[in-house]
Amino acid sequence: MDEWQFHESNIDDWLNRSLRSIRQSEVERNIRDYTSDISSSPGNVSVLKYRALNHREAGNHAQAITDYSSAIELDDWDDEAYLLRGITYLDAGDFEKAIQDFRSLKELKPRSATGYLFSGFVYVDSGEIDAAIAEFDDAIRLDSGLAQAYYYKGSALYDKGEFRQTALALDRAIELDGGLTGAFQLRGLVRWNLQQHDAALQDFDSALDLRPDILVLLARGRLYADLGRFSEAVRDFDDIVSSEPRLAFGYYLRAKALLGADEPESAIRDFATAIRMNSDMVEAYAWKGVAHIQKAEFSDAVKELSEAIKQSPDDGALYLWRGISLRTDGYPPPGDSGFRCGH
Repeated sequence: MDEWQFHESNIDDWLNRSLRSIRQSEVERNIRDYTSDISSSPGNVSVLKYRALNHREAGNHAQAITDYSSAIELDDWDDEAYLLRGITYLDAGDFEKAIQDFRSLKELKPRSATGYLFSGFVYVDSGEIDAAIAEFDDAIRLDSGLAQAYYYKGSALYDKGEFRQTALALDRAIELDGGLTGAFQLRGLVRWNLQQHDAALQDFDSALDLRPDILVLLARGRLYADLGRFSEAVRDFDDIVSSEPRLAFGYYLRAKALLGADEPESAIRDFATAIRMNSDMVEAYAWKGVAHIQKAEFSDAVKELSEAIKQSPDDGALYLWRGISLRTDGYPPPGDSGFRCGH
C-alpha cells in the first residue's frame, strides 16, 4: 500500500461503479480470510494489521482502529501500527488522536521524517496551515531529499496564497522526483496565477504525460479558454466528457468553450445536457441564454435567463442579459469568454 499517495486529490466519486463493486468484494473476502487466521493465531500482529488495512479500505474505521490498537497492545514498539492507526484516525476526522499517534511515531523513530510529514497532513486537514508548514520543514530538515515534503509544503503555501514561495518548493520537489504528477499540476496553477501562461501550459502537459488526469485536463482546458484558444480548450473538455460522460460540469465547460469558438448551436446542446444532468446549475441556464442571444433567438434567451433568475435572484448580470434579450434588435454578447483563473 502506497501511503505517500494518501493526500492526493480524491476523485473516487468518478470511478466506475462496477470496479468499486469488484474491489469491495475482494476486501470483504480478505477480511473473512484474515479473521479466520486470527482465530487460529490471535497473537499474530501482522495479520491484525492486514485485516485493519482492509477494514479501512472498506470504510470501517472503528474496526480498523480496534485491530491496530490490538496490534499495538501486543507490540508497543511497532512504529508501522502507530503510523497506520494515525492515518485511519485522520481518515475518520479525529485529528487529536491522529496527532497523538504521529507523535508516538516521532518518539519511536526520532530520525525519521515520516511522523512529521503525516503530522503536517493532519494540520492541513484541520486548517492549521502554518503548523503544517512547520511540520513539513522539520521533515525536510531530517530528510532533505524527501520530494513529498517539498510538494506538500508547496501545497500548504498555495493555500495561503504565497505563490512565489509555492513555486520554489515545487521546483525542488520536481528536481528530486520528476514523476510527481501533482507537483507539475500545482506548479501549473501557480504559474497561471503569476500570469506565466506558457510555463503553466508546459507544466500541465508534463503532468498529463506522466498520467492522464481529469483535474489536469480541466485546468489546462480552462487556461486555454482564458487565453482565447478555444479549439484547444474544446479538445481537453472533449477528453473529459469522453472519460466521464456522467459529469455535468464537463459538458458545461465544453459548451462555454464552444460558445467562445463561435459555435452557439453546439454550445446550446451541451448546456442542455448539463442542465438535464443537474437542473440546479444556474450558470448553465445563464450561458445557454447568452448562446441564444448570439443566435438572435431572443425569446429562447428570455426563457433560459428567467430560469437562471429564478434560481439566483440577486445576480444583477442576469437581469441585464434578459433586458438585452427583450429588446427587439438585441446585442451580441461581449467577447469575454467568462473563463478566468479560479472561476
